[in-house]
Amino acid sequence: MEINTRTRNQLTSDGGVFDKIASTGGGGHVQLLQRAMAQLTYRSLCPPDDLADRGLLGIPSALYAHDALRVWEITARYVEGIVHLFYHGDDVVRGDPELQAWCREITEVGLCQAQDRGFPVSLQSQNQLCHFLTMCVFTCTAQHRAIHQGQVPLGHHKEKYFSEPKAEAVLKQFQTDLENLEREITARNEQLDLTYEYLKPSHIENSVTI
Repeated sequence: MEINTRTRNQLTSDGGVFDKIASTGGGGHVQLLQRAMAQLTYRSLCPPDDLADRGLLGIPSALYAHDALRVWEITARYVEGIVHLFYHGDDVVRGDPELQAWCREITEVGLCQAQDRGFPVSLQSQNQLCHFLTMCVFTCTAQHRAIHQGQVPLGHHKEKYFSEPKAEAVLKQFQTDLENLEREITARNEQLDLTYEYLKPSHIENSVTI
């Protein structure tokens, strides 16, 4: 994507914007990213695992934890609905060479040999595929929104992504679930002195935009 090319050429390049304005200038941001990557695990990108590991489950004041889990659950149902329409068994998952190559490239190339940090190099079942895809969607939408700015709301697309009625029905249910969560969070926030808005579905973008 053009925005990624510009980031590499203008923001994070040698002598780029980061070097000129950030406190980590002079290449320090590269070292910072390398340290962060070394600590990144598969579990840390999956809220049910990450929040449990950090002891944040069941704490009423941990609003990120509550909202993140709800968004994760809704996203997981959506992903499962779509996956089961096109992958009718574990053998179909294992037998898809493009899917397996995509998974391997993410772990070995994109994440720099991250299999020792729990990332899979292959997908062996529908459940494993659904979990991996849910992680990808959540990271690029809700997690990105929690620390950045939203664009197009999650679950809404400028283009018509699906033409099959069954897939459209899954998407419609996804949108309904998100609308219900929106009302739930709005009602909760009305009872709080300091509201937590970051993971309201209407504030979550469809993908990372920068």
